[in-house]
Amino acid sequence: MSVQPDSCNSHTAACVPIGMDPRASSPGPPTGWPVSADGIAYPPEPWRLRGELYGSFWLVPRSTVEAFLPEGVAPLAVSDRALVVTGWAVYRPGSVLRYRELLCGVALRADDGFGLSITHIWVDDPASMAGGRELWGVPKQLARFAPTGSGAFGEEARDEGGQIARLTFDRTLPVPGQWPLTLQAVQELRGRLKVTRLRIDGRVDLGRAVWRFSETGPLGFLRGHMPILSVRSGSAVIGFGVDASESRASFLPDALAWLLSSRPRQSYGR
Repeated sequence: MSVQPDSCNSHTAACVPIGMDPRASSPGPPTGWPVSADGIAYPPEPWRLRGELYGSFWLVPRSTVEAFLPEGVAPLAVSDRALVVTGWAVYRPGSVLRYRELLCGVALRADDGFGLSITHIWVDDPASMAGGRELWGVPKQLARFAPTGSGAFGEEARDEGGQIARLTFDRTLPVPGQWPLTLQAVQELRGRLKVTRLRIDGRVDLGRAVWRFSETGPLGFLRGHMPILSVRSGSAVIGFGVDASESRASFLPDALAWLLSSRPRQSYGR
């Protein structure tokens, strides 16, 4: 059964189409929320999110992704191949905001583990877009998300230029235990590197993901490649912008970085 999109986000009275002023249909944000230069209120950090995550890992030519990264930041690579992550998220009740998300990022090697620079990302909520940009330099854009009716999970994302991506995911094998993942999001914010701690907790299933990307779209560089691994977490708990006490190290990032990286560790200014 495919997941049906929410009729609207939890903090709005009606769904807001791309290009419409969200203030026209919003009952008003909670007291104390910051407001962007565009007049869109968004939650302060940290953001607590709960929901379903679908992710795939890819190895693509390093030269393909280097131009997407902030200046002075190099990808985690083996030989001439960089590790790229694509993700699809459905954030549910219990989250600071309820919305859908499609992202692509490039893995990085950092002093204390595993990093990710989010190079492409779309959401269906103006507050999420404003907060991601203002707080952490995450380049969020608006898109529409819709079910496709295929697979255990099937959705597509579209913007005003047409289809961006489509994902069909079928769960195949549960992985025993909990798999906490701690990493750093490394972005450019107001001309400087911004390093943000991110923690994900939840059970993980291995699965088969089929991605479709528009040939002329921003993720078209992934066409012709196959993911090396695809995973799902049906009840993930995410903290974005958490402090050090919540971002203790986990085994997975260090092991993954050690196996894939032939480069010295990088250190990012804080």
